[in-house]
Amino acid sequence: MTGPGTSWMSMDAQSTRQAKKRSHSAVYDFRMLDLRGDPGSFEVVIACSPVNRSGTSGTNRLGRTAYMLIDMRKFVIGFAFVLFTGLLTGQNAPVKSRGVPNAPILLEVYSDYQCHFCKILYEQTLVPLEADYVDKGKVYLVHHEYPLTDMHPYAMEAACYACAAHRVGKYEQACDVLFRHQDSWSTSGKIDETVCSVLTPAEAKKVRELAKDPAIAAEVRQEIQAAQAAKVEGTPTVILTYRLKQYRIPGSTGYPILKKFIDQLLSN
Repeated sequence: MTGPGTSWMSMDAQSTRQAKKRSHSAVYDFRMLDLRGDPGSFEVVIACSPVNRSGTSGTNRLGRTAYMLIDMRKFVIGFAFVLFTGLLTGQNAPVKSRGVPNAPILLEVYSDYQCHFCKILYEQTLVPLEADYVDKGKVYLVHHEYPLTDMHPYAMEAACYACAAHRVGKYEQACDVLFRHQDSWSTSGKIDETVCSVLTPAEAKKVRELAKDPAIAAEVRQEIQAAQAAKVEGTPTVILTYRLKQYRIPGSTGYPILKKFIDQLLSN
């Protein structure tokens, strides 16, 4: 089981000082912070700490507020490295996305199908988000596989089946059924049966073949490496990009709060 993401959203200098006194209430201040000082950094609020890949939590507990500087140059360098590696090897993981690529907001989600918090995020936040923003061209949603194999024995296999389903145009259906029946297959290990329940016989045959293809496993490992290069430490991790500014949003954030933040960004 994993914890939520690592950081929250920007605030101006005055609200930052106030937030240090208000602690958890600072999470609900949506005022933006202009870049200051080092143009490669901006200030964010950490709402809660993730559980890392080894299963241990960070020093900040849920609901505790702290402050840090995120150096955007580190992310750019890491992203460039992953892109360059993909070009050299000729292997780039297919993008699993929904919406218009030139939408004003990019929302990237790093998930583990066996992660309980990922299931909650998917069902309570991503599903309404798709209807309200993604399908209306306001948000471009990109899914990334990030199975935490040290903690979840079936996570890698589930990710491989999801990627295989993507090859036959059924990624969203596979994603939905895996989260919907997570409690069942997480116990029984019947991932094949779960995913193939939403496929035609011909699609199921193809997906079964692809799920065992080493190329699919390599695709998932490539996504894991890309996530690590982007400093993703746990699942679910949600990264929102708007006008070249990046915001890491805790996976525990409810849809009403995320919706309010997105509306404020779009109104600026």
